[in-house]
Amino acid sequence: MSAEFLIDRIESLLRGCREGRDSVLLVITGGEPTLQNYNLLVLVLRNFFPRNKISLETNGRMSADVSYRYLREEHGLWTSVSPKLGIDPDCPSYFANKDWRGDELKVVYDSKGKGNHLLFRLPELLGDRFKHYYIQPCSEDYGPAVDFVKENQKWRLSIQTQKILKIQ
Repeated sequence: MSAEFLIDRIESLLRGCREGRDSVLLVITGGEPTLQNYNLLVLVLRNFFPRNKISLETNGRMSADVSYRYLREEHGLWTSVSPKLGIDPDCPSYFANKDWRGDELKVVYDSKGKGNHLLFRLPELLGDRFKHYYIQPCSEDYGPAVDFVKENQKWRLSIQTQKILKIQ
């Protein structure tokens, strides 16, 4: 797929949703975008669509990368980082790196406890490296995540809509 085709396709999609709006939010997600050449994509999107907001959703593996920081700081890339606490054994090394940061940290709360031991320590470990801290229930049992948020005021509840709508 050529860059020209991609830009034409995005322009076409934006024309359809821009009516009555000054800008729209362009979200780069799916799989792990930082494993692709997301730097060029963000720069092209910023160049062709300067009024639109751009967001990158990542698992955080590359969130200390120099180009990632440059895109955040110089081009206003909003970053939503969702480390896989109970799955990715490298997560503690991400937290130890002072350059590891983003705009929002989204963590799945597993009521069975997988990875939860880190949750309580994350705001303390990360300090002001994230503006927003979100907990997402792992299953349809929202109670434990709601209780966690009530007891830990730095965190906010974030619902995974696809789970409510039962989209696979």
